[in-house]
Amino acid sequence: MNLSKRTAVIATATCAAAMAGGYALGGANLAAYALLSSVLTLAVAKLWRQIDRAQREQTAARAAIEERIATLSKRVSQVRKDQETGLRELSAQVDRTRNRIRQVPADTRRLMAEDDRTGELVRRLDDVAGKVEDLPKQTRLLVREWSRIVYSELEDLTALYRDIEPDRALPELHGWATGADLARFIYQQVAVHGRSNVLECGSGSTTVVLAYAMRARGGGRVTSLEHEPRFAEATRAMLRERGLGEWAEVVDAPLTDVKLGEDVCRWYDTAHLPDGPIDLLLVDGPPASVGPGARYPALPLLADRLSEDATVLLDDTRRPDERAIGERWASEFGEFELTSLPHDHGTMLLTRRTRPSGT
Repeated sequence: MNLSKRTAVIATATCAAAMAGGYALGGANLAAYALLSSVLTLAVAKLWRQIDRAQREQTAARAAIEERIATLSKRVSQVRKDQETGLRELSAQVDRTRNRIRQVPADTRRLMAEDDRTGELVRRLDDVAGKVEDLPKQTRLLVREWSRIVYSELEDLTALYRDIEPDRALPELHGWATGADLARFIYQQVAVHGRSNVLECGSGSTTVVLAYAMRARGGGRVTSLEHEPRFAEATRAMLRERGLGEWAEVVDAPLTDVKLGEDVCRWYDTAHLPDGPIDLLLVDGPPASVGPGARYPALPLLADRLSEDATVLLDDTRRPDERAIGERWASEFGEFELTSLPHDHGTMLLTRRTRPSGT
Protein backbone atom coordinates (compact mmCIF):
# COMPACT_ATOMS: atom_id res chain seq x y z
CA MET A 1 0.00 0.00 0.00
CA ASN A 2 1.56 3.35 -1.01
CA LEU A 3 1.74 6.42 1.21
CA SER A 4 -1.26 8.27 -0.24
CA LYS A 5 -3.55 5.24 0.13
CA ARG A 6 -2.31 4.62 3.67
CA THR A 7 -2.97 8.25 4.58
CA ALA A 8 -6.49 8.03 3.15
CA VAL A 9 -7.20 4.85 5.17
CA ILE A 10 -5.92 6.45 8.39
CA ALA A 11 -7.97 9.59 7.78
CA THR A 12 -11.12 7.55 7.11
CA ALA A 13 -10.56 5.44 10.20
CA THR A 14 -9.98 8.54 12.34
CA CYS A 15 -13.21 10.14 11.15
CA ALA A 16 -15.15 6.92 11.66
CA ALA A 17 -13.79 6.50 15.18
CA ALA A 18 -14.57 10.11 16.07
CA MET A 19 -18.10 9.79 14.70
CA ALA A 20 -18.71 6.49 16.52
CA GLY A 21 -17.40 7.88 19.80
CA GLY A 22 -19.50 11.00 19.46
CA TYR A 23 -22.61 8.98 18.69
CA ALA A 24 -22.02 6.73 21.71
CA LEU A 25 -21.59 9.72 24.04
CA GLY A 26 -24.18 12.15 22.72
CA GLY A 27 -26.13 10.79 19.80
CA ALA A 28 -26.32 11.99 16.21
CA ASN A 29 -25.60 15.67 16.93
CA LEU A 30 -22.41 14.97 18.82
CA ALA A 31 -21.40 12.42 16.18
CA ALA A 32 -21.78 15.06 13.45
CA TYR A 33 -19.78 17.57 15.48
CA ALA A 34 -17.04 15.01 16.11
CA LEU A 35 -16.90 14.18 12.38
CA LEU A 36 -16.66 17.87 11.42
CA SER A 37 -13.91 18.47 13.99
CA SER A 38 -11.94 15.49 12.73
CA VAL A 39 -12.21 16.61 9.09
CA LEU A 40 -11.09 20.14 9.97
CA THR A 41 -8.18 18.82 12.04
CA LEU A 42 -7.07 16.55 9.19
CA ALA A 43 -7.40 19.41 6.69
CA VAL A 44 -5.28 21.73 8.87
CA ALA A 45 -2.67 19.00 9.29
CA LYS A 46 -2.52 18.43 5.52
CA LEU A 47 -2.25 22.18 4.85
CA TRP A 48 0.55 22.46 7.42
CA ARG A 49 2.46 19.63 5.74
CA GLN A 50 2.06 21.29 2.33
CA ILE A 51 3.30 24.63 3.69
CA ASP A 52 6.22 22.92 5.40
CA ARG A 53 7.16 21.09 2.19
CA ALA A 54 6.90 24.30 0.15
CA GLN A 55 9.14 26.11 2.63
CA ARG A 56 11.72 23.33 2.51
CA GLU A 57 11.68 23.40 -1.32
CA GLN A 58 12.05 27.18 -1.35
CA THR A 59 14.92 27.00 1.15
CA ALA A 60 16.63 24.35 -0.98
CA ALA A 61 16.13 26.43 -4.14
CA ARG A 62 17.53 29.52 -2.43
CA ALA A 63 20.52 27.55 -1.18
CA ALA A 64 21.13 26.26 -4.73
CA ILE A 65 21.01 29.82 -6.09
CA GLU A 66 23.43 31.06 -3.41
CA GLU A 67 25.74 28.15 -4.20
CA ARG A 68 25.64 29.04 -7.89
CA ILE A 69 26.51 32.67 -7.14
CA ALA A 70 29.35 31.54 -4.85
CA THR A 71 30.66 29.26 -7.61
CA LEU A 72 30.57 32.13 -10.11
CA SER A 73 32.49 34.31 -7.65
CA LYS A 74 35.18 31.64 -7.25
CA ARG A 75 35.45 31.27 -11.03
CA VAL A 76 35.85 35.01 -11.50
CA SER A 77 38.54 35.11 -8.79
CA GLN A 78 40.40 32.23 -10.43
CA VAL A 79 40.14 33.89 -13.86
CA ARG A 80 41.58 37.05 -12.41
CA LYS A 81 44.47 35.16 -10.81
CA ASP A 82 45.16 33.39 -14.11
CA GLN A 83 45.09 36.75 -15.91
CA GLU A 84 47.55 38.27 -13.46
CA THR A 85 49.87 35.29 -13.82
CA GLY A 86 49.64 35.46 -17.61
CA LEU A 87 50.26 39.20 -17.56
CA ARG A 88 53.40 38.76 -15.43
CA GLU A 89 54.70 36.07 -17.77
CA LEU A 90 53.93 38.21 -20.81
CA SER A 91 55.65 41.22 -19.25
CA ALA A 92 58.73 39.11 -18.50
CA GLN A 93 58.79 37.84 -22.07
CA VAL A 94 58.44 41.38 -23.41
CA ASP A 95 61.31 42.54 -21.19
CA ARG A 96 63.52 39.73 -22.49
CA THR A 97 62.66 40.62 -26.09
CA ARG A 98 63.33 44.30 -25.46
CA ASN A 99 66.72 43.53 -23.93
CA ARG A 100 67.69 41.41 -26.91
CA ILE A 101 66.81 44.25 -29.26
CA ARG A 102 68.91 46.65 -27.18
CA GLN A 103 71.88 44.29 -27.34
CA VAL A 104 72.30 44.91 -31.07
CA PRO A 105 75.45 47.09 -31.15
CA ALA A 106 74.79 50.62 -32.24
CA ASP A 107 77.62 50.62 -34.81
CA THR A 108 76.35 47.39 -36.37
CA ARG A 109 72.86 48.88 -36.69
CA ARG A 110 74.44 52.03 -38.24
CA LEU A 111 76.35 49.99 -40.81
CA MET A 112 73.22 48.02 -41.62
CA ALA A 113 71.28 51.25 -42.06
CA GLU A 114 73.85 52.49 -44.58
CA ASP A 115 73.33 49.37 -46.67
CA ASP A 116 70.33 49.87 -48.97
CA ARG A 117 69.62 46.16 -48.84
CA THR A 118 69.27 46.18 -45.06
CA GLY A 119 67.67 49.61 -44.59
CA GLU A 120 64.15 48.24 -44.73
CA LEU A 121 65.07 45.52 -42.24
CA VAL A 122 66.36 48.12 -39.78
CA ARG A 123 63.19 50.20 -40.15
CA ARG A 124 61.08 47.13 -39.47
CA LEU A 125 63.23 46.30 -36.46
CA ASP A 126 62.66 49.78 -35.05
CA ASP A 127 58.94 49.44 -35.68
CA VAL A 128 58.82 46.10 -33.87
CA ALA A 129 60.78 47.58 -30.97
CA GLY A 130 58.21 50.38 -30.64
CA LYS A 131 55.32 47.94 -30.68
CA VAL A 132 57.02 45.78 -28.07
CA GLU A 133 57.35 48.84 -25.83
CA ASP A 134 53.60 49.44 -26.08
CA LEU A 135 52.55 45.81 -25.64
CA PRO A 136 52.46 45.62 -21.82
CA LYS A 137 50.33 48.77 -21.60
CA GLN A 138 47.88 47.51 -24.25
CA THR A 139 47.65 44.12 -22.58
CA ARG A 140 46.95 45.68 -19.21
CA LEU A 141 44.20 47.80 -20.71
CA LEU A 142 42.58 44.77 -22.35
CA VAL A 143 42.78 42.72 -19.14
CA ARG A 144 41.36 45.60 -17.13
CA GLU A 145 38.42 46.02 -19.53
CA TRP A 146 37.71 42.28 -19.58
CA SER A 147 37.78 42.16 -15.78
CA ARG A 148 35.40 45.11 -15.62
CA ILE A 149 32.92 43.32 -17.87
CA VAL A 150 33.14 40.05 -15.91
CA TYR A 151 32.66 41.73 -12.54
CA SER A 152 29.84 43.88 -13.90
CA GLU A 153 28.07 40.77 -15.22
CA LEU A 154 28.46 39.06 -11.84
CA GLU A 155 27.11 42.08 -9.97
CA ASP A 156 24.11 42.34 -12.32
CA LEU A 157 23.38 38.62 -12.03
CA THR A 158 23.53 38.75 -8.23
CA ALA A 159 21.29 41.83 -8.14
CA LEU A 160 18.84 40.21 -10.55
CA TYR A 161 18.48 37.17 -8.29
CA ARG A 162 17.88 39.46 -5.32
CA ASP A 163 15.28 41.49 -7.24
CA ILE A 164 13.36 38.47 -8.52
CA GLU A 165 13.93 35.99 -5.66
CA PRO A 166 13.06 33.08 -7.99
CA ASP A 167 12.16 29.67 -6.59
CA ARG A 168 14.43 28.09 -9.20
CA ALA A 169 17.49 29.10 -11.21
CA LEU A 170 17.12 31.70 -13.94
CA PRO A 171 17.77 30.64 -17.55
CA GLU A 172 21.30 30.99 -18.88
CA LEU A 173 22.44 34.60 -19.20
CA HIS A 174 25.69 34.16 -21.10
CA GLY A 175 27.01 32.88 -24.42
CA TRP A 176 24.39 33.30 -27.14
CA ALA A 177 21.78 34.32 -24.58
CA THR A 178 21.31 37.91 -23.45
CA GLY A 179 23.83 38.95 -20.80
CA ALA A 180 22.96 39.65 -17.17
CA ASP A 181 23.53 43.39 -17.69
CA LEU A 182 20.77 43.73 -20.30
CA ALA A 183 18.53 41.31 -18.40
CA ARG A 184 18.68 43.45 -15.28
CA PHE A 185 18.16 46.63 -17.32
CA ILE A 186 14.93 45.35 -18.89
CA TYR A 187 13.73 43.99 -15.54
CA GLN A 188 14.05 47.49 -14.07
CA GLN A 189 12.36 49.02 -17.11
CA VAL A 190 9.24 47.02 -16.28
CA ALA A 191 9.29 46.57 -12.50
CA VAL A 192 10.61 50.04 -11.63
CA HIS A 193 9.64 52.27 -14.56
CA GLY A 194 6.24 50.70 -15.17
CA ARG A 195 6.43 49.38 -18.73
CA SER A 196 3.29 47.29 -19.21
CA ASN A 197 3.03 46.37 -22.91
CA VAL A 198 6.31 44.82 -24.09
CA LEU A 199 7.04 43.41 -27.52
CA GLU A 200 10.08 41.22 -28.07
CA CYS A 201 11.54 40.33 -31.44
CA GLY A 202 13.06 36.95 -30.64
CA SER A 203 12.31 34.86 -27.54
CA GLY A 204 14.48 33.28 -24.84
CA SER A 205 15.90 34.15 -21.44
CA THR A 206 14.73 37.76 -21.69
CA THR A 207 11.13 36.55 -22.04
CA VAL A 208 11.40 34.84 -18.67
CA VAL A 209 13.03 37.89 -17.02
CA LEU A 210 10.36 40.21 -18.43
CA ALA A 211 7.60 37.87 -17.22
CA TYR A 212 9.10 37.92 -13.72
CA ALA A 213 9.12 41.73 -13.92
CA MET A 214 5.44 41.82 -14.95
CA ARG A 215 4.59 39.54 -12.04
CA ALA A 216 6.50 41.79 -9.63
CA ARG A 217 4.69 44.82 -11.05
CA GLY A 218 1.33 43.07 -10.74
CA GLY A 219 0.15 43.76 -14.29
CA GLY A 220 1.11 43.96 -17.94
CA ARG A 221 1.97 41.54 -20.71
CA VAL A 222 4.99 40.42 -22.71
CA THR A 223 4.53 39.29 -26.31
CA SER A 224 7.49 37.56 -27.91
CA LEU A 225 7.70 36.95 -31.66
CA GLU A 226 9.61 33.78 -32.58
CA HIS A 227 10.05 32.34 -36.07
CA GLU A 228 11.80 29.12 -34.99
CA PRO A 229 9.19 26.63 -33.59
CA ARG A 230 11.77 24.78 -31.47
CA PHE A 231 12.96 28.00 -29.82
CA ALA A 232 9.36 29.09 -29.27
CA GLU A 233 8.51 25.82 -27.52
CA ALA A 234 11.70 25.97 -25.43
CA THR A 235 10.74 29.43 -24.18
CA ARG A 236 7.18 28.33 -23.45
CA ALA A 237 8.58 25.42 -21.43
CA MET A 238 10.72 27.81 -19.36
CA LEU A 239 7.65 29.95 -18.67
CA ARG A 240 5.52 26.93 -17.72
CA GLU A 241 8.18 25.55 -15.38
CA ARG A 242 8.20 28.84 -13.48
CA GLY A 243 4.45 29.49 -13.49
CA LEU A 244 4.81 32.61 -15.65
CA GLY A 245 2.36 31.77 -18.44
CA GLU A 246 -0.04 34.47 -17.24
CA TRP A 247 2.52 37.22 -17.88
CA ALA A 248 4.08 36.32 -21.22
CA GLU A 249 3.08 34.81 -24.56
CA VAL A 250 5.38 33.39 -27.23
CA VAL A 251 3.80 33.84 -30.65
CA ASP A 252 4.78 31.69 -33.64
CA ALA A 253 5.62 34.36 -36.21
CA PRO A 254 7.27 32.91 -39.33
CA LEU A 255 9.51 35.14 -41.41
CA THR A 256 7.82 36.49 -44.49
CA ASP A 257 8.33 39.19 -47.13
CA VAL A 258 7.41 42.66 -45.88
CA LYS A 259 7.53 45.82 -47.94
CA LEU A 260 9.37 48.92 -46.77
CA GLY A 261 9.00 51.62 -49.38
CA GLU A 262 10.49 50.16 -52.54
CA ASP A 263 12.36 47.42 -50.68
CA VAL A 264 11.21 43.94 -49.70
CA CYS A 265 12.67 42.46 -46.49
CA ARG A 266 12.38 39.24 -44.54
CA TRP A 267 10.77 39.89 -41.17
CA TYR A 268 8.18 38.49 -38.78
CA ASP A 269 4.64 38.11 -40.07
CA THR A 270 2.97 41.39 -39.06
CA ALA A 271 -0.39 39.62 -38.63
CA HIS A 272 0.88 38.40 -35.26
CA LEU A 273 1.70 41.80 -33.76
CA PRO A 274 -0.07 42.72 -30.50
CA ASP A 275 -2.35 45.71 -30.12
CA GLY A 276 -0.63 48.93 -29.20
CA PRO A 277 0.53 51.12 -27.76
CA ILE A 278 3.83 49.34 -27.11
CA ASP A 279 5.89 51.05 -24.41
CA LEU A 280 8.98 48.80 -24.57
CA LEU A 281 10.33 47.26 -27.76
CA LEU A 282 13.24 44.82 -27.42
CA VAL A 283 14.83 43.90 -30.75
CA ASP A 284 16.93 40.73 -30.43
CA GLY A 285 15.91 39.05 -33.69
CA PRO A 286 15.78 37.92 -36.43
CA PRO A 287 19.30 36.46 -36.30
CA ALA A 288 22.12 37.70 -38.52
CA SER A 289 21.90 34.48 -40.56
CA VAL A 290 18.73 35.87 -42.18
CA GLY A 291 20.86 38.44 -43.97
CA PRO A 292 22.36 41.94 -43.63
CA GLY A 293 20.13 44.40 -41.82
CA ALA A 294 17.78 41.63 -40.65
CA ARG A 295 16.65 43.65 -37.60
CA TYR A 296 16.21 46.97 -39.40
CA PRO A 297 12.46 46.58 -40.26
CA ALA A 298 11.46 46.56 -36.57
CA LEU A 299 11.29 50.33 -36.02
CA PRO A 300 9.92 51.34 -39.46
CA LEU A 301 7.13 48.77 -39.12
CA LEU A 302 6.32 49.43 -35.47
CA ALA A 303 6.90 53.17 -35.03
CA ASP A 304 3.18 53.98 -35.28
CA ARG A 305 2.40 51.36 -32.60
CA LEU A 306 4.76 52.85 -30.00
CA SER A 307 3.54 54.93 -27.07
CA GLU A 308 4.61 58.55 -26.62
CA ASP A 309 7.19 57.58 -23.98
CA ALA A 310 8.22 54.27 -25.56
CA THR A 311 11.73 52.88 -25.20
CA VAL A 312 13.43 50.86 -27.95
CA LEU A 313 16.34 48.51 -27.18
CA LEU A 314 18.57 46.95 -29.84
CA ASP A 315 20.81 44.10 -28.67
CA ASP A 316 24.19 42.85 -29.99
CA THR A 317 25.38 46.28 -31.15
CA ARG A 318 29.05 45.36 -30.74
CA ARG A 319 28.52 43.74 -34.13
CA PRO A 320 28.93 46.22 -37.01
CA ASP A 321 25.62 45.29 -38.69
CA GLU A 322 23.47 45.92 -35.58
CA ARG A 323 25.41 49.08 -34.75
CA ALA A 324 24.72 50.41 -38.25
CA ILE A 325 21.01 49.61 -37.82
CA GLY A 326 20.80 51.63 -34.59
CA GLU A 327 22.58 54.60 -36.17
CA ARG A 328 20.30 54.40 -39.21
CA TRP A 329 17.20 54.41 -36.99
CA ALA A 330 18.45 57.50 -35.16
CA SER A 331 19.08 59.22 -38.49
CA GLU A 332 15.70 58.34 -40.03
CA PHE A 333 13.58 58.85 -36.90
CA GLY A 334 14.62 62.25 -35.64
CA GLU A 335 12.26 62.18 -32.67
CA PHE A 336 14.43 59.48 -31.09
CA GLU A 337 17.68 60.06 -29.23
CA LEU A 338 20.32 57.31 -29.41
CA THR A 339 22.40 56.17 -26.42
CA SER A 340 24.92 53.31 -26.33
CA LEU A 341 24.88 51.25 -23.12
CA PRO A 342 28.17 49.62 -21.99
CA HIS A 343 26.78 46.07 -21.99
CA ASP A 344 28.85 42.99 -22.81
CA HIS A 345 27.06 42.29 -26.11
CA GLY A 346 26.42 45.98 -26.75
CA THR A 347 23.01 47.66 -26.44
CA MET A 348 21.62 50.75 -28.12
CA LEU A 349 18.80 52.62 -26.39
CA LEU A 350 16.40 54.86 -28.29
CA THR A 351 14.13 57.22 -26.36
CA ARG A 352 11.94 60.04 -27.60
CA ARG A 353 13.49 63.46 -27.29
CA THR A 354 12.03 65.73 -24.65
CA ARG A 355 9.75 68.24 -26.28
CA PRO A 356 10.09 71.90 -25.25
CA SER A 357 7.25 73.07 -23.03
CA GLY A 358 4.37 74.68 -24.90
CA THR A 359 4.99 72.74 -28.14
